[in-house]
Amino acid sequence: KTSGDGRSIWNGYLKSENLIFDISSRGTGATILSPGAQEAKGFVATGDYAHGYSSGLADLDEMLGSAVMSEICYRQGIPTERCLAVIGFPDTTAIGVRTAPNLIRPAHMFRYLKQGRLEELKASVDYFIDREIENGIWTVPDDPQQRYATSLDYFARNYAKLAALLEEEYIFNWLSWDGDNMLASG
Repeated sequence: KTSGDGRSIWNGYLKSENLIFDISSRGTGATILSPGAQEAKGFVATGDYAHGYSSGLADLDEMLGSAVMSEICYRQGIPTERCLAVIGFPDTTAIGVRTAPNLIRPAHMFRYLKQGRLEELKASVDYFIDREIENGIWTVPDDPQQRYATSLDYFARNYAKLAALLEEEYIFNWLSWDGDNMLASG
């Protein structure tokens, strides 16, 4: 019923000559998508730890570590989001601003699947596919059945490549949770 840890907001996107880049910020506060909000059956206040993993906050060391890791992966040719900025606060919390051509994660789609909301699931998958096409990453047939079959093949092949690359480089990534630790593009 959740989508990841529920502490991120989508800021919008930047359109360059060649690509569209999503921009989001994490550690910005608790959202209704956090597991704690689901447990509380409503919004929880930012900074409230009463419902487990739900405060909406991020630690400065986590954000700095994410920034360093995103640069290491980028320089090694491992596709991932990039960190644009880390904003630290005196209480050691922080906000991390990140970007990628498509920041959609499997968790964004799994949420609707878990809730049985198939119309929203289809809209999420279509949004992801359309962005990949618009960025020139995919060429997908117009026929709906071929569109989804081609997309499924793309997902399977990209995740297989990602798993092999991470294994080869001895990089651990928890791929079996709900998919908020990776991009849907693999």
